[in-house]
Amino acid sequence: MNILDIMRFIRGYVEFEATGSFPERLINLSLRKGLNIYDTSGREGVLRGRIPKSQFEGLKRLSVRCGVDVKPVRLRGVPFIYMNNKQRWGLLLGAVCLVLLCFFMSSFVWVIEVEPTESVSEYEIKQALKNQGLYCGVWRDSLVPDTIERETMMELGSFGWMSVNITGIKASVKVSEKYLPDDVEGEEVKPCNIKAKKDGQIVKMDIKSGSTVAKLGDAVTKGDLLVSGVVSTENGGDFLSPSIGAVYAETTFEKTVSQPLKYEQSLPSGRETQRSMLEFLGIKIPLGLSYVPYSDYIQHSERQSFVSFGNIMPAGICTQSCIEYENNNIELSKEEANKSCLAELALYEAFNMQHCEIKERKLSRKIKNNAYTVTASYTCIEDIGETSYIGTEEDNAAEGD
Repeated sequence: MNILDIMRFIRGYVEFEATGSFPERLINLSLRKGLNIYDTSGREGVLRGRIPKSQFEGLKRLSVRCGVDVKPVRLRGVPFIYMNNKQRWGLLLGAVCLVLLCFFMSSFVWVIEVEPTESVSEYEIKQALKNQGLYCGVWRDSLVPDTIERETMMELGSFGWMSVNITGIKASVKVSEKYLPDDVEGEEVKPCNIKAKKDGQIVKMDIKSGSTVAKLGDAVTKGDLLVSGVVSTENGGDFLSPSIGAVYAETTFEKTVSQPLKYEQSLPSGRETQRSMLEFLGIKIPLGLSYVPYSDYIQHSERQSFVSFGNIMPAGICTQSCIEYENNNIELSKEEANKSCLAELALYEAFNMQHCEIKERKLSRKIKNNAYTVTASYTCIEDIGETSYIGTEEDNAAEGD
């Protein structure tokens, strides 16, 4: 529907049929008189068309001169709707209330569009915005975009730039990643030493820059200087240089894990209660009389928002699932406890020792105080070097010692 059709509907129009010997003459006379006849069509001697409500009486007078019978078929538009319903005060009152309600609801923010980034998801951004007062259903005039932008960036700390634009019932939030220049080379050119971050015996050295202090086969302790950033020249002078490289050493340490043989654990009983609520502008209205009959339970909620023209509205159905949990006495055998401990060690190796080469692992087991304990003694090959920039407080303190 275009603007012309809308204006015709507001002013009202009549769909008519004209029958007689010379319906073509009626069209010609109407055009001469300035009558606006449109959407005309003829079939089996019947002329059909539309004319504005205010011009229909003029068309009927011309039809008498042409010997054509004109009769209205359908009355369309706002004037006819009003005439047919002007005695129905309830309908008129409802229309007025609808207009006022639409005007009132347009004062709220109904839609929030957020562009997620690689480091922060859309959910996290919306939660941060909610903490600053921007959420679906908030009063639009209560928002201060500049404050929301500043406080949200301070909370997340992952944005270099944020823009909050509020237009009508829609809030558009655009963000950009914080610009982190590739300063690896810049760090590498800073004068620094390489020190040991743990005890071990050096088995391999791969030094690209700096003056080597430790040698293959040396036993070092945490904090010992391995590669110095102070390099001596042939003429007896010194200059500062970045120490770049890796120092591999054989290290030994232990990891102990325990598993109680008898303990109490809370497990699902299999009983579950669900209840639904209508959410509108933060208000929850129960849709049933169900309640939670359990003393110990875990609640899980799912929300299905209403969608209008592809936009999420601040209303929806929230379904809460309450699962009952019971305390159960668990008793494990030695074999089961051993499997549990080995599984925990496997996770430790996968996540905490991924950069180490495990050369040897010895396991010792014992039972004490109702606990099955496994102690793993590791012998590993790993890079024990860590960078210590010259001029830092830590380095100056070491020199003072």
